[in-house]
Amino acid sequence: MAVNVDGPVGIVQPGSWWRTQKVTNFSDDQRKVFDLLAKIPTDRGGKKEAFRDKVFVFVDGKCNPELAKAIFEFQQFWKAKGFFKNIDGVVDPDMNTIKKLNELAEEKPEIGVIADIVIKFRGADNEDPLTPEDVLPRSKILAYQPMDGVGEDIRQHPFDGRALIRVGRQTKTIGDESFGVFTSVTADLLKLLGSIKALPGKIYIYGSSSGARNAIDFSQRLRAAGPRFRAHFVAALDAPFFDPDTEVKPTKEGRDPGALPVFKIPTGPALIKHNFFQTRGNHAKATRLGLGRLAFTSNMFNEEIHGEIPGFTNHNVDDQMTQGGGDDGFHGQCITQAEPVVHGQIADDLLRGRNLRPNVG
Repeated sequence: MAVNVDGPVGIVQPGSWWRTQKVTNFSDDQRKVFDLLAKIPTDRGGKKEAFRDKVFVFVDGKCNPELAKAIFEFQQFWKAKGFFKNIDGVVDPDMNTIKKLNELAEEKPEIGVIADIVIKFRGADNEDPLTPEDVLPRSKILAYQPMDGVGEDIRQHPFDGRALIRVGRQTKTIGDESFGVFTSVTADLLKLLGSIKALPGKIYIYGSSSGARNAIDFSQRLRAAGPRFRAHFVAALDAPFFDPDTEVKPTKEGRDPGALPVFKIPTGPALIKHNFFQTRGNHAKATRLGLGRLAFTSNMFNEEIHGEIPGFTNHNVDDQMTQGGGDDGFHGQCITQAEPVVHGQIADDLLRGRNLRPNVG
């Protein structure tokens, strides 16, 4: 709702020969003008940043000097842009300055586009950034075109202008040790969104090997970046777990453990969740304490194993495994088989709901 003043506010500047009306400077009117200027950013002529922590005292009949200076600077700013012709340092009822103050105070922040986001974590021996092509190949998003001035990191759909951001990192850790990677990815994401003044739309997160565990963890931690950030889609590709992570125990020793591990972990509220895994690399061994107890194991580093995650749509790809290659080979085959499927799932979902409001998921 537009604000008006009951009488003039400010200090008449020298040379304002046309000024005849008395400047009343009612304290309530000074407060109104202060509040309007405090809502308008500096780059629009206001004092939003300068007045943020200020406490002003307003007295009837005498304009606060800092407020008077701010009024005149506001008029000078918009005179330079051709909006004002004659300025005198005073805000008058129903006149141009109060109208412009109201217009700008009610102005919504400029939003360029809505940006859907794809984030990938890939298990590796370092934490190097992934290229956009690594995250989601262009062959899956042929309709999207590069945005002017921002390069390949951001592409845009020609039909509705909705942008697509692709970011990612290699990872060599899981759990709390991945905090640095998560911080880097969040910083990359916020920088790209800021470059096009975008709000986040659908957010897709997936990962392979240790990156799969990080994808699950990051989907929960992402909300720390702001209330608009929440995962819409999460996919894990042969996420590594270990015998203590499951209450299920093997029934047979050797290469066929006779049981399927189930890993109950916090997984976040994403609308769509997929877990691709294989168990060809899972084995069982007797524990050192004996007593007939068996434990899951493998020939992989730290004896990692794989299985189901409650709350996900689970996809066991054992039938797609070929013979040979050892446990690491089965692990690699699972990721090779599953990654194109995940790319297709993301691409298909991107084509749906193009008119959905921001923050879907």
